[in-house]
Amino acid sequence: MKIISGILTILLLAAAAGLVMQQQARVKLQQENDSLRQQLDQLARLQADNEQLSNRLAQANAAAENQITELLKLRNEVGMLRKQTVQIADLQKKNQQLGDALTASRAAQLAKPPPTTTPQITPPANAATDPAAGPDLGAIQLVNQMPKQFDLGGGKVCTLTPTIDADGNYDIKVVFDSKKSNGQTEQLTGEIVTSPGRAVRLSVGDSSIGFAPTVNPAP
Repeated sequence: MKIISGILTILLLAAAAGLVMQQQARVKLQQENDSLRQQLDQLARLQADNEQLSNRLAQANAAAENQITELLKLRNEVGMLRKQTVQIADLQKKNQQLGDALTASRAAQLAKPPPTTTPQITPPANAATDPAAGPDLGAIQLVNQMPKQFDLGGGKVCTLTPTIDADGNYDIKVVFDSKKSNGQTEQLTGEIVTSPGRAVRLSVGDSSIGFAPTVNPAP
């Protein structure tokens, strides 16, 4: 009996020891499990933080690229503005030079005396050698290439048609119309070249006229 009791005691002690060890193993596993969960939670937080930092970095890179693009655009615009400024300065300088040249040219033209071309008379073949002096119209205003008629009296009419030459002189065509006693009209023509405001006299046949012409450009 004692032997049996001792064996049972040993078995009970062994079972109790096994239960204690099993309990200790459970506690240890629970602790390890809790530790793993904490590590997993920390890893999840680290991953979330890492993703957030990655997003912020991507946004910062995008903003930096936009700033670089804007900076390059501004540099290009500044370069174009500088180039345009230089061009404007050159144009202003050339414009000033042209203005000075134009002013000098106008001053030279104003200072230049009027041409003193001697009047040239081109009468027809039947022009009189020493005709009687006709009327003097004095200073008259004509319009370039537009005929103007003057009544000389005694049935005579004179028509003057001026043309301004390239050198500024006047080439004036003169036509005399006179009525004869038989009612017929006789027409004599002549031509004279003179300078502005210069008094001239043209004689054709028995007709003569004096005048000092000023010819205005056609309107």
